[in-house]
Amino acid sequence: MCSLTSSFIVTEHILELPDEKKLLTVGLLWAWWDARNKANARDKRRSTEEVIYKAQPIIIHAQQEGAGRSLNAGRAHDQRWIPPTPDVWKINVDAAFWEKESSGAWGFVVRDSQSDAVLAGAGKLVVVKDVLCAEAHACVAVLQAAAAQPQGMQNIILETDSLTLVKALKTMEYD
Repeated sequence: MCSLTSSFIVTEHILELPDEKKLLTVGLLWAWWDARNKANARDKRRSTEEVIYKAQPIIIHAQQEGAGRSLNAGRAHDQRWIPPTPDVWKINVDAAFWEKESSGAWGFVVRDSQSDAVLAGAGKLVVVKDVLCAEAHACVAVLQAAAAQPQGMQNIILETDSLTLVKALKTMEYD
């Protein structure tokens, strides 16, 4: 995958893998992303073995759910992502900020009511002032990508882990 030239091509490549390899790849990428976020938040840096260990329960859970044997049967409060209703697109967006370099990165995934990823993207921010600015850039990038789609993604739910961005969008406090 290192030779692939864009996030779109990487996503296409992953989605074309056999189900077992797709689960393994996505589980490892999620664990790696989680470790990166923890390191950016100044937590202890995880070793490769710790990242792999963190990915294993995710992969096992996904495999068991795919076979109809959910690990969390009866524990609905553990569900984090809830699919939208038909004709609504759910967009998850996130950003990273590196204070020393005044740079950042962003990424998003758009899913339909069947939980299928229909659009994804990522990018670098060469110069960015703070984490709120990085999150705002991520939000703008995903909204532009959604608006540019031929089917016109007009009914959306936008999810972010940035409570500050949500407050900035919903109130006038940051105007």
